[in-house]
Amino acid sequence: MRLPFVDNDVPICYLIASGSVSLHRNADNLMIYRISAPLVLGLGMIRDVYIQTQEPCRLATLPQAHQLIQDNNLWELFARHMTMLSSKLYSHSKLLTAPTSYETIRTLLIALMREPEALRANTTAERYIRDRTLLSRSGVMKILSALKAGGYIVIEEGRLREIKKLPLKY
Repeated sequence: MRLPFVDNDVPICYLIASGSVSLHRNADNLMIYRISAPLVLGLGMIRDVYIQTQEPCRLATLPQAHQLIQDNNLWELFARHMTMLSSKLYSHSKLLTAPTSYETIRTLLIALMREPEALRANTTAERYIRDRTLLSRSGVMKILSALKAGGYIVIEEGRLREIKKLPLKY
């Protein structure tokens, strides 16, 4: 399910109680980040992204979220939440500015191994990487094939099963 952060110029804030969602750019649908509940999204009033549910989720909208924060003096909690989100977005931007395609793929393979088994079982390594980058399919497949041939990773039917030891450089 695709959920916007703005509807008729009115910001929307979401409370995700269970499940996981991903953030995507509107312009090209590039996945920015995948995150699991519990969380609140939409407090920063970002207009050029949307949420995509990754599995069945329990969620609700929070009308006038900023007014609720003000009325209940929740600014410290709000600041901690925004700091956590900023940190995650910084990590993602660091990934996108990695010097080489290999370093980007290496980082994402490690991230994929940290994902829940259910996600890894249903997502190919190539799809996971390409959903999060602007790398070409052929470039991703070339590096994955070389890593598999070198015994650095175990991939079965496109699914990453194990990382043995990834070299720092390609």
